Parts: sequence; structure tokens; C-alpha cells
Amino acid sequence: MPCDRRSSVPGDLSRRGWELTEAGDADAALACHREATGLPGAGGRTWFHRARSEQRFGHDAAARSSFGRSLAASLPPAEAKEAHFQLGKLQRDAGLLAEAEASYRAVLAIDPLLAGAHILLGVVLRELGRLEESVEAYGEGLRLNPSVAAAHYNRGQALLSLRRPAEAADGFRAALRADSAFSLAQEALGGALLDLG
Repeated sequence: MPCDRRSSVPGDLSRRGWELTEAGDADAALACHREATGLPGAGGRTWFHRARSEQRFGHDAAARSSFGRSLAASLPPAEAKEAHFQLGKLQRDAGLLAEAEASYRAVLAIDPLLAGAHILLGVVLRELGRLEESVEAYGEGLRLNPSVAAAHYNRGQALLSLRRPAEAADGFRAALRADSAFSLAQEALGGALLDLG
């Protein structure tokens, strides 16, 4: 029996749903989570676990909705940070860039030292065409974690778009220091050096 029908406590059903998620049983896990969130007293954590299961099984639109419900129902800071972070990824994947920006900014309001949130905010801002802000967000993320080669590369690309090839070349060099096999960074460095004349 997938869900414990003897229990009418949302947290019990939610835990069982997560166990089934870990076991890879999508149908049973999602049924348990739907049952848990349908009970009186289902709070933010119950919706959070449902969202994580939906995300794990590729139900991205449902996961976006459930993460939103979890945040509206209130979560402890650590789970709220994770909910905003995952929601931002799902929103960006769906092309909801303004919403993704808001989610990453919400993460950073909780934990301003989370390098990954700064970097992903930089990605979203670049996609929104806000290049100066993108460069700043990448820079903050790289200050906190300078080993992310892709972030150095993406920051360099934003700098090239801003017609700042010398700074872009520095970014591509940093990407190559972080990952010497990063061929796109090598090609981009060559292009930036040509731009410099």
C-alpha cells in the first residue's frame, strides 16, 4: 500500500511520499503528496516536499505551483531558500525570466553569501539584456566562489557585449585557469584578443 491510509497527518503522508520518491515510484509518490496536501493542516513543508517530488519526476509546471504554495504557506529559512532557488531554476527553464530574477533575489535576501544564486541571477539578467547588472551579479558570485569556469566565461561574454574586450579577455583567462580544457573559453579569448588589436 503506497500511502499509509491509517494516517490523516499531512507530515506522515508527506514523509511516505518522499520515501517513494527516493525509491523512484513516481505514481505512488505523487499520489501520496497529493493526498497529504489535500488534508487540513497541510503546511509549507508538505507543499515543499510535494514540489521536490514533482520536480524530480519532471512535472515542472506542477512543481512551480507547489513551490509557490509552499512559500505562501510559510517555510523555515533553509527550506524557503531552497524553494526559491529551485523555483528560480524552474522559472528560468520555462522562460519566466522576471519571475526567476525575483526568486534568485529572494534567495539572496535569505543568504547573501550563496555564490550559485548570484551566478544564476547573472545568467537571468544577461538573458533579460541587463548586461551591466549581469556582470555585477557574476562578479559577486565569483568573488564568493572563483572556481566556476562557466561563470567566468559567461561574465566574459557579457563584457564582450558591452564592448569591453580587455575585461572580457581577463574573464576568459580566469575560466581557463579554472578549467584548462574549456575550449569555448579558449576560442572566446582569441576573439577578445583580436578585438583588442
